[in-house]
Amino acid sequence: MNLTKKVILESDDFGITPGVSQATLELLRAGKISTTNCMPTMPEFQESVNLLSNEAERTMGIHLILDRHSPALPANQISSITNQQGMLLSFAEIQKKIKLKQVDYAEISAELEAQINRAQAAGVKIDHLTTHHGFMNLSVKLFEVVCQLADQYHLPIRNNLTHLPREQATGLKKIADKYQLKMPQHHFMISGVVDPIDKLVAEIDRLPADEILEVVSHVGRSDALLQARSSYTTIREEDYRTLDSKELAKKLAQRKVELVDFSSLEKN
Repeated sequence: MNLTKKVILESDDFGITPGVSQATLELLRAGKISTTNCMPTMPEFQESVNLLSNEAERTMGIHLILDRHSPALPANQISSITNQQGMLLSFAEIQKKIKLKQVDYAEISAELEAQINRAQAAGVKIDHLTTHHGFMNLSVKLFEVVCQLADQYHLPIRNNLTHLPREQATGLKKIADKYQLKMPQHHFMISGVVDPIDKLVAEIDRLPADEILEVVSHVGRSDALLQARSSYTTIREEDYRTLDSKELAKKLAQRKVELVDFSSLEKN
C-alpha cells in the first residue's frame, strides 16, 4: 500500500526580478521546491532563462498577468486593459472594468496567448498555467478564457477554487471540467502565514494518499527592483527560509512526502 503524500511545492514569479529568479533556482536545484512559474514580460526575463541549465529546469508553468506590468502586445491592440502609459491597468482598475463589463475579452485572450508565446520563444517549456492574483476567478467569462487557453496548449491549471464560496467554485469547476482540465485537488499558500510550517504540515496530514496538494510560495530577495514591482518583498525572504529549513525537511520526510510537479496529474 502506497502511503506517500504527493505535494507540489511551487514558487511563483520566476523572472520578475533577477533576485527572485536566482533564489527560485537555488531551491529548485536543492530539491526544496518542485516547480515554479514564469512572468515573461519582465525586462530581465531572458536573462533569467539563460540561467537555466537543462530541460528539467526550463520546464515550468506560466504565470499569466493582467495588471500593473508591461504587456506582451502593443498597447493599442489591447486598449481596454492598458493605460495611457501603455502598461497593464492596476488590479483594482481591472476588477472595476470587469465588474462594469468594460473589458474586451478577445483582447485579454490575445494578450495572454502572447505571453505564452513569449515564454516559449525564450526557451521555456510550459507545463502548467497559473494566473497572477488568481485573476481567472474575477468573472465567469475570464475563467473560460483561461480554460480555453489551457485546453489549446494542453496544460493543467492551478486550483484557485478551494477558498471560493461553494456555489461559485462549483460553477467554475464545471467550466474546467467541460475542457477536461487537470488540476491538483488541494491548494495552500504559505506566503504571509503565521507559523507556516505547522500550518503546512496540518494540510499534509489531512491530505488523502491518492490526491495532490499544491503549495504556493513566493521566494526571492528583497531589493529596490523588487520593491518597485511587487507588494511581496520581505515575505519572499521569509518563504525562502521556511522552504530551506531543516525543520520542514524533517517533517516532510517523517510524513513520506513525495515532491512532485504538474506532470503527476496525468498519473493520478
